[in-house]
Amino acid sequence: MDNASPYMTVSDVAAYLKVKPKTVYAWAGEGKIPAVKIHGLLRFRHEEIEAWAKSFERPATPAPKFPGRPSGGSRTDIDRIVDRARREVLRSRPGEARPAVKPGKEG
Repeated sequence: MDNASPYMTVSDVAAYLKVKPKTVYAWAGEGKIPAVKIHGLLRFRHEEIEAWAKSFERPATPAPKFPGRPSGGSRTDIDRIVDRARREVLRSRPGEARPAVKPGKEG
């Protein structure tokens, strides 16, 4: 990119964002990225591209902690439900829409 010009070409933007030029053309055609046409040529203002790219940044968030899951490793109701569902799926026969459950026996 020429530092004297405030405008970037499609190739400059593609290199800056680490995407293919085809992607930049598609985004510009869909109005997803700020662009201007100068005598039929697509150009991008460097400051606008930087601001646009920064608008997608999200602060890192810690993984959520779910209540009811003790650190001591004891099993919760959710763990038992998931295990039961896995067993039912593993016991099902090919072609059946639902897992096989014997009458009168549940889990």
